[in-house]
Amino acid sequence: MTADAVCNKLYGVHSAILALATTAFFGQIRLGELFPDTQNIWKFKGKYNLVLKDLAQPHSAHGSRKLHLPWTKTKKNQGEDVILCKQNGTADPINAMLHHIHKNRLSENSPIASYIAPNAKQFLKRCNEICGTTFFLIKGVNPDVVKALGRWSSDAFKKYWCNLEILGVLHIELLDTTEKKKKVRIAV
Repeated sequence: MTADAVCNKLYGVHSAILALATTAFFGQIRLGELFPDTQNIWKFKGKYNLVLKDLAQPHSAHGSRKLHLPWTKTKKNQGEDVILCKQNGTADPINAMLHHIHKNRLSENSPIASYIAPNAKQFLKRCNEICGTTFFLIKGVNPDVVKALGRWSSDAFKKYWCNLEILGVLHIELLDTTEKKKKVRIAV
């Protein structure tokens, strides 16, 4: 078997991993909200897990979309909506998701965390987590905005902050510490 043949067989899983990793990262989605708790497609519960129809049509000129999470850690089965914003470059969750949908021939009721394997449809279970918090902070996004977009109900997200030396430099270094004295008139 040639390297090309191997890559072609694995390509569906690679496009799924890229789509779900960028979606988790830029959508600030907990992996337990994005991935099903089983790899057995017959035990899949669409009531709790994402299917393709949970991804809305574009709502911006650039193609950003809303993704409905049917179940979340904080809202349980009430679910929540997440905004997936179009990005520049290869880590764009929108283009990655569209490629994944096409490559793996997902229908509207297909589990979003699935791909076509050589022998059967399988679920993905692994992906990187949490580093999106630090990414947005390093890019200068206000922590309150990161908290809101990540749907954190407490300040627990702060325990995932990494690269504090970079964040410190970004937000604290070279602050203007000179006081401008203003004349204040006090009435007696």
